[in-house]
Amino acid sequence: MMQWIVSSSVLILVVIALRYVLRGKLSLRMQYALWLLVLVRLLVPVSFGASDLSVMNAVPERAPTVQQGTYKQDIAGERNDAPANAGTVGIPAQSMNEAAPPDLAQNVTTATVTAPTVEKTDWARIAKTVWLAGAAALGLVFLAVNLRFGKKLRRSRERVEETDACLPVYESGETDTPCLFGVAKPSIYVTPDTRTEAETLRYALAHEQTHYRHGDNLWAVLRGVCLALHWYNPLVWWAAELSRRDAELACDEATIRRIGESERAAYGRTLIRMTCEKRPALLVTATMMTDSGKGLKERISLLVKKPKTAAYTAVAVLLIAGLSVACTFTGGRENAELAEPFGKHYVEEATVACAPGYMNDPIGGELEVVADRDSDDVRTLLLKRMDNEEEQLYETVAEVTLTKEEFDVRFNSKTDGPTEWLVDGLSAAKLRRENAKAWLCTSSTADENGWANRVYFLQQKDGTLYLVMAAEQPENQNRNFVCWVFRLTEKPVPTYDSMEAYALSVINALKQPNGYTYYILPEKGSTDGLPLEVTEAAADVRVTRLEKRGDCTDLAPDGVLELWSFNYEVKPEDKAGALPDRFFWVGGNNITDDGYISDGFYYYLTMLRTDGEPSVYRLLDSRMANDGLWYNGCSYTSAYEYLYDFYADYAGLDVPRCLITDFLNADDLIRENTVTSSDDCTARRYDGNGWYLYVPTVAVEKTIGQDSWYSAYCDGSTLCVDKSYDSVEMMETFYRDNGFTLEQYQEGAVLSGPWTRYDAESGTQFANYLAPDPDYGGCYIISTYWKPTDDTSVNEWGYSTRNRILNEAVKLRAMAQSFVVSGNAGSMVSTFQNDLDLATEGRAAWLYLVENGETVGSYNVSSAWNVPALNSYHYSTCDAPENTGRQLILWLSDNDNSYFSLNKNTGTQQPGFTPNNKTSYLGFYEGTNIVAYHRSMTDPVYYYEAQGDFGIIDNDGRTLYDRMLQWYDEAEFSTLCDEVDETAIPNRGQSWEEAAQEYLDAYEGVHLKVRSGSLFKYTWVKNLVEPAEETMQTFRERGELDENGYCFYSTTEFVPESEWALGFAMAGNTGDCDDPDAPEGAYEYSRCCIITLKEDGWHGEVRGTGW
Repeated sequence: MMQWIVSSSVLILVVIALRYVLRGKLSLRMQYALWLLVLVRLLVPVSFGASDLSVMNAVPERAPTVQQGTYKQDIAGERNDAPANAGTVGIPAQSMNEAAPPDLAQNVTTATVTAPTVEKTDWARIAKTVWLAGAAALGLVFLAVNLRFGKKLRRSRERVEETDACLPVYESGETDTPCLFGVAKPSIYVTPDTRTEAETLRYALAHEQTHYRHGDNLWAVLRGVCLALHWYNPLVWWAAELSRRDAELACDEATIRRIGESERAAYGRTLIRMTCEKRPALLVTATMMTDSGKGLKERISLLVKKPKTAAYTAVAVLLIAGLSVACTFTGGRENAELAEPFGKHYVEEATVACAPGYMNDPIGGELEVVADRDSDDVRTLLLKRMDNEEEQLYETVAEVTLTKEEFDVRFNSKTDGPTEWLVDGLSAAKLRRENAKAWLCTSSTADENGWANRVYFLQQKDGTLYLVMAAEQPENQNRNFVCWVFRLTEKPVPTYDSMEAYALSVINALKQPNGYTYYILPEKGSTDGLPLEVTEAAADVRVTRLEKRGDCTDLAPDGVLELWSFNYEVKPEDKAGALPDRFFWVGGNNITDDGYISDGFYYYLTMLRTDGEPSVYRLLDSRMANDGLWYNGCSYTSAYEYLYDFYADYAGLDVPRCLITDFLNADDLIRENTVTSSDDCTARRYDGNGWYLYVPTVAVEKTIGQDSWYSAYCDGSTLCVDKSYDSVEMMETFYRDNGFTLEQYQEGAVLSGPWTRYDAESGTQFANYLAPDPDYGGCYIISTYWKPTDDTSVNEWGYSTRNRILNEAVKLRAMAQSFVVSGNAGSMVSTFQNDLDLATEGRAAWLYLVENGETVGSYNVSSAWNVPALNSYHYSTCDAPENTGRQLILWLSDNDNSYFSLNKNTGTQQPGFTPNNKTSYLGFYEGTNIVAYHRSMTDPVYYYEAQGDFGIIDNDGRTLYDRMLQWYDEAEFSTLCDEVDETAIPNRGQSWEEAAQEYLDAYEGVHLKVRSGSLFKYTWVKNLVEPAEETMQTFRERGELDENGYCFYSTTEFVPESEWALGFAMAGNTGDCDDPDAPEGAYEYSRCCIITLKEDGWHGEVRGTGW
């Protein structure tokens, strides 16, 4: 019905628009003919097929009509939302001996409620009834009006004999104007005044005979039928009036052609003399020659203009008419916008059909359906009763096509009788005809829990979901019948005012009777040695973990995704008095000294914190974990990446995932099907500048400062991404001219390649790909190369070098073929995660220490040895820190594949390079775990707060700033030591012992030069040199020393500035200093060193560290 209304209304508007736009430029006959399209659309209620052009594609899909039936409403609550044996969030780690207070408990927005059975209003049936009543009423009025008008004409008519008209002509005083009336026996009626004037009579008869030839008397009847069918639509009434006018205009034009152009003016004067005071009634089917003032004015005006249709106008009108037919006579695309039904939870909305004997409480508790799909696209159905989750049916499903012979017949059991439909208008045939997709699962164990063993999961064309549960007994074909049909609705997502409110709902659930389950050993002397399951209320619950692990702000349209982790300990009522002695350890759980049971795992909660004031928390997912966060076969260290991928699946978003498993054999990414590998792996999305690709998470490392990756085995296997200003076509020509061969992996693919060539001189195999850059021109070059080998010798794990390199080649091609030009720099948080990875991998360039806006020092961190694992923490967005007086700024290398020139300026310790506007940097603030992130100098600053596995950054309780400051200290100390090693001591004729003393004083003196507070800071240093004759002789015998090299032992006495500095100074021989002249608190250590005389002077080297 809706299609009929919308499509006909649109077509009417198109014809009206053409009528007004082309007035005077279109022949009146063609103008009138356009209404034929409208007439057909108004009389034909069906559409002809489906089309991409249909106007129905633009109409939002309306929700399925909820019809009368048995309706159950469930507001999801604490029992459904909490994990099994659920814990709490937002509660301090302390005992909770009392139930949650009422005022806090009320914070939980949702609660477990079962609404009474209600009858829903069948609005569709009411609307249909009103339409039929209106159509019948107007149809009767239409019939009565015309019967009355015909009776009046016949009652007063008199035959006019003196004419040569093709139809009977009568004079009647009951009409104000000449007209044609009648369908089976049409006749022309004229007024007495018309009959007395010969010219007027001749024009009137010519006009009405033209109406007859046009079939306008039949058109008038069909116009009335359209009005009756579409009485509610004002556009149809407007169209009826305009089409009646156009019938008269077309008739005038055709009449002039018949009587001659010379009589045009006389004909027009006749129309003016016959003007009516009132407009002809639309429901009267008589064709009236004259009109009211406005209609007559239009007719006279067009008689004067003599409109004709130009050829180009006719072509345009025909094209528009054809397009209009395509848009309004066809239906919308079926199933095009249907949402993926799997990966969601559903509950029973209504029981719409059931077999005899299955009427009451059909499944013994409200039904919940979990339709799921794993990473291998295996689809499953989990059916469970919400009041008893132990009774479940879990099976894989297969897509099927419903047929009358296989599906409909099950609704009419020969033994049990036909299935009774509780919703009017619904039937097995209608379910089948309106079905878009169907899945079937069968179960051999269903009868154990009272389930039907043949279950259909139906998705209809309008999006409605049904679950059809049938019983199948192969030994008795007469008992293959449908037990129940349920209409499903998506399970409501529970919401909470706060995480504390969620926690309270969990605590209350645990404190309910049978709220917690654990196991105990049987009593001594029992013959049954199996553990006993105990289910009872929790006497107390205490939280042991509460953390927000991170968030994702740029994906969910209505809020922020947050990942929370928590666990708890439960003290049962212990009615049996079995704890702690008879407690049974299972699944990693344990019992504390004070009687609390810890289950040995914690929960990850995926929450959506909605926008608005106040915001609420929606629980999207809860999962147990004891070995990290896993999802779809991938291990996630980044909360952002997990939230991004989870929500992308949850909401069915068409976005590239952050992590994918089965990378080499993923059909949606790897399109070169020449090689598959069982040695598969996980891959992470890497966001470049305007592009992304996937990189395996194992055995592949990134080159510092470049978009380049190489084999962790360092055997030459490499992939590089470069930007060229040449087009793809130019590069293809270059490759052909230089001996490359195109082996296109897929016809019509976006990437051109692989372009292969084997370089015999270097033994390198090349396979390159090209991708156009639509935004800036030029192209991307994705180069892969490796060095094949025939070395088939195997290592201790049975793996040969040849096979390893072949597998690396597969990975390289998989990486290259996953390359996508995204047209932007990717997600900011995803880019942040990538830069954290790169900083951890050594891509960092320079680290500044800033105090009150002034640079105190800056060093190249490439020489620091203890790189912080910045990518191992979880990050969530946060506000800028209040105190920014002291901070560290970590500049990363250029994001556009170019190195910085690291020119040192040791005099001022200012930056050794000039960052350009494509350089990323990370800022760290004293006393906080906050990170400021700049993707480039032109981007805004984003702030994130880091969290470690236990809410702190490391086991010493230091902040992330402290950890970065340690890196800065290492960079400072390493840089100053390198400068000592690289600087020659002038040869002034001194002995080698004197040169050694100078070197040692300079080297150990670095501890005095570093900043105050450094982990390497000493406040006092004294160095002693002792020749090492035996060691020197050994080195010379080995060829490690020539005659200009000397070996000595050093003893360094020092006073560390702090305990931290002492800790970093500790070596195998570090101990208390026994020098009486040394200050209090002095220590000492010894090392083995070398001093060598070269052309530019003396150079020292510390060989042994003292460990």
